Amino acid sequence: MRKFYIIFLLLAIAMSVNAQKVLLEEDVNYFEDIPENGPNRKHYYHFYGSWGMMFGSTENNRSPIKEALSYRFDLGFRYKRKISEFYSLGYELNLGNNNFRLADENARTLPDIKHYDKEKINLYNFGIGLYNRFNFGRRGNYIGNFMDIGAYGNWNYFSRYYYKDEVSNGEKRKFSQNNPDYMKPIQYGIFARIGYNRYVIFGRYRLSDMINSDTQYMDLPAYTAGIQIGFHK
Repeated sequence: MRKFYIIFLLLAIAMSVNAQKVLLEEDVNYFEDIPENGPNRKHYYHFYGSWGMMFGSTENNRSPIKEALSYRFDLGFRYKRKISEFYSLGYELNLGNNNFRLADENARTLPDIKHYDKEKINLYNFGIGLYNRFNFGRRGNYIGNFMDIGAYGNWNYFSRYYYKDEVSNGEKRKFSQNNPDYMKPIQYGIFARIGYNRYVIFGRYRLSDMINSDTQYMDLPAYTAGIQIGFHK
């Protein structure tokens, strides 16, 4: 009978040690398999799209725009590097289009004192941005709540002035000028964003002049505000 108890005790100890060993191995493998890529991991990247309305006053109202019809649209790629639970930093690349619809006001001089039924200046640009991200609240492997503060630079690889006018006999007249010499190719500025996961509200301010200072024209409005949507979960 004593031998039976001893054999039973040894079997129980062996089974207990084996179970503990398997559990330990599983725990080690679990921690080793944590990925570095993900919305709340060390590295994350995604595509996004944004639309914003351009607005603001100009000096002596000499370059006014129709704000409801003036906008910026861009598509971009964004990278985020997690530094801590609270702080991340990153960069972004984008292709954008600025569409300034010129207002028909007597004080306007850009690009001349003649006014037409429809006038606009289009800019097509490549941009780069650097940002600091401050995260708020608890979250799992999701972007969560955040605020971004950063700076950007744009290169306008193509610009165009365009107008359409209806003359007295009912005929329509159109004119366009590619890459007018009064437009600067480089712009830069600052921006801020507030977001929840994939939905973002942003504002940006252009620090540089868009119009060459050696011309008689006044600069175009410098503010943009709108929404962004990240192409991720």
